[in-house]
Amino acid sequence: MAVKRSPCSTAEKKHGKTVTKRHVKNTTFKVPYVRWTGAVEEIRMDRVSWKRKLADLLQATDLQVVKLLREDGLLHGWAGKTCPRCEQGKLSKLLSMSGQGMPKHRCNHFRCQQYINPHHLHPIFVDGTGSSCMPLQAQSALLFLLLNGISHAAIHRILHLNHKVIEDMSNRLVYLRKAWVEQKEKNIVFGNGKDWIDVEADEATFQHTDLKDLAKDPNQPVIWEQWCGIVQRGAPNTLLLKRLTPNTSFRRAPGPGAIRKVEWYPLATKHLQDRSVVLRADAAKSYKLKMSGVLHDHVRHCKKCMKVKGRWIWKMPSYVRVTTHKDPHTGRKFKTKGGTQIIDRAWRFLKDRITINQHCKVGSPLLRAKECPIRVLLQDPGLVACLGHSGCLAHGSVILALVEKMFKFVLPCQNWSDHLLPFIPSASGKKHSLCPALCLAQCVMS
Repeated sequence: MAVKRSPCSTAEKKHGKTVTKRHVKNTTFKVPYVRWTGAVEEIRMDRVSWKRKLADLLQATDLQVVKLLREDGLLHGWAGKTCPRCEQGKLSKLLSMSGQGMPKHRCNHFRCQQYINPHHLHPIFVDGTGSSCMPLQAQSALLFLLLNGISHAAIHRILHLNHKVIEDMSNRLVYLRKAWVEQKEKNIVFGNGKDWIDVEADEATFQHTDLKDLAKDPNQPVIWEQWCGIVQRGAPNTLLLKRLTPNTSFRRAPGPGAIRKVEWYPLATKHLQDRSVVLRADAAKSYKLKMSGVLHDHVRHCKKCMKVKGRWIWKMPSYVRVTTHKDPHTGRKFKTKGGTQIIDRAWRFLKDRITINQHCKVGSPLLRAKECPIRVLLQDPGLVACLGHSGCLAHGSVILALVEKMFKFVLPCQNWSDHLLPFIPSASGKKHSLCPALCLAQCVMS
């Protein structure tokens, strides 16, 4: 009769002795890097496509391109609105004028009777008449290529446009993003003050300038363009950037150094204090500031010489490590992963898309405006619907919101919110809010 053995133990003979092996359950708890349940979903950018193609814009007629841009939320509707010229009459629907090309809106006031283009007073598209006027199809194609990150030289070869036209639209797009970001940053809140959330903070340097004879201290003539970033894990729309003012340094200095406590204290007090935040940062001393409602851990991004058992060894850098924290109110312990992977990815994303040339000096308005695209791209991951699955052209609500803000002085009685597209259904059937970001948000910050 065969002897039954327990499934959880086996007996083997080794050197004349019976050795019993037991299968021990793996009780290791897998700690996720992003613990927040409301984190954005990851999207594979090589598996999504935009709703529009370049051929759709270039081959469209004047009426078709207006309808296409209005479907994507890039053009506002003038029908029934107050005339921006006389401020008395009402504008009609689009009228196709024979021999006039672009359909226009007409004012019904007997003293005005002006015809207005659909893209009149647009923050990106240029309105004009005559042979030197650029058609709306070419402007839409130019915007399409700029949003795809195509270089100015490549756009010049593809569309045969003057470099001044390309630079002009690029700068208007940058400053439009800047205005939108400054408006949205005022509403950023980290966490709900009850559940412990993970927040990463770090600083990055983009440019330096030698003041030479203009420096106050001749031994330290170099000034730096340094920014501090704070973001909640799983919520790229909470990315907050703050320009720092580091001390000047000597010419061969590798950098301005870490953020100073005098600059970190007001930031942490305003955005992190009493918010139940686990702060993830590097080993800079300024981040170790003690504050109510904030727990801190850090990782060391450089190797360190340590003495172990009487011998000096080099400890390799640690970018992610598991840490245990204790809730000061309840005494409950919880495990998290320390690291700054998300904010570091944001810095890499930004530096790859900022062109530093001789015009981008430290403190220049153009360089400050160029810092904003990453914040626009990450303000709200819901715009994945605009460029991803159902993919609108881009920035629909950004443009309409800026137009609404601009027209508060011209049209005080009009409600422009009726023209904002509240939702765009995705391919999966879910609804995403239309918001000022690009579909790159989730692949960068997920």
